[in-house]
Amino acid sequence: MPEVSPKVAVVLISAGTAIAYWLTGLAGLQLTLADGQISPVWPATGVALFCLVRWGWRAAPGVLIGALLATWEFGAPPLGVLFNGLGNTLAAVAAWQVLRLVGFRPELDRIRDAVALIVLGGVAAVALSATLGTSALIAAEAMPAEQFWTTWAIWLTGDLMGVLMVAPALFALWYQRPQVARPQRVRIEAAVLITATVCAAVLGTETSIGILFPTVIPLIWAAVRFQLLGAASCALLTSVLVSLAAIEGNGPFAGKTVLATMIALQVYNGSLALIALLLSTAITERNKAQAAVEETCEVLADALTRLGEKTGLGERTLAAIRRATTAPEPEAGLEQAIATVLSDDEPTTPVNPADSASVVRVGVIDDRRPRRVAEDPARRTRT
Repeated sequence: MPEVSPKVAVVLISAGTAIAYWLTGLAGLQLTLADGQISPVWPATGVALFCLVRWGWRAAPGVLIGALLATWEFGAPPLGVLFNGLGNTLAAVAAWQVLRLVGFRPELDRIRDAVALIVLGGVAAVALSATLGTSALIAAEAMPAEQFWTTWAIWLTGDLMGVLMVAPALFALWYQRPQVARPQRVRIEAAVLITATVCAAVLGTETSIGILFPTVIPLIWAAVRFQLLGAASCALLTSVLVSLAAIEGNGPFAGKTVLATMIALQVYNGSLALIALLLSTAITERNKAQAAVEETCEVLADALTRLGEKTGLGERTLAAIRRATTAPEPEAGLEQAIATVLSDDEPTTPVNPADSASVVRVGVIDDRRPRRVAEDPARRTRT
């Protein structure tokens, strides 16, 4: 791939960000529940946060341009367009900077990253955008001041849904880089999962049943089998289908007022986003911890194999480790198995202190990364 100069890179990144923000802003405007209402889901906010996390300040001009274009499409007066564009840009930049301060990792492989995205990148940052945007509309006389809090709440939740649903999906697509050449059974499972997601959403919105709880079942399936990429994609697809049903007044939204529909839809979308994000992140963190423990056991087994060539202790202890690694709780099982082998009454060859440096034990620190700790030679010597 040919290299480009830094100035050209800034222009390309800014232009790409502006186009992506504008297009997703147009998509968000199609989800308004009534003419003149603010969209309950504003995906452009998630796009802006992703671009800033990925490309930094080079994407900031694109966020501003895209926000101005999207607000102009909304039909706001020039002053409202200016203040709204500045507010959206400041909120996205603030979210990005705060996430940087707390050590946010866009791979979203830790619970702390998910919580940071929800609290700091979501609620705290979009509150700034909602406040500035609503104030701009009132200052431009585009809406009466009595509607400030109602508009502010809708604006807040709409931007929040963009952060919690769109940004995780983009992070997963970019940083996890899903492989196209997967086994056929995995591709079949993914196709069945997408079908089940659509069927559950249609069953809850386009029939007389009007129950949305079954849509959570494919979401849990996606989080367990495909982690963040699957869960975020299913949550976004389900949210779009349910939002379209709310616009048409179908299913559980039939016969409700605009305000009641908005509240029900936002509660549902928020619950869906939190389940997808937190559950998939917890499973990813658990899988990484399990892989770390297994890797540590392999290192320990290799060390004991080398030690067994001289002492005779390695074979018996290695067999215990192999049994322990298949236990439901490998760490606890490992200690118990080794203790059992070392405490039996069969005579063993004393360990040479010169060789005991190869003996290690499993230790897991706070961030679930394993470490090897040299064992005290005196504790391994038998009388």
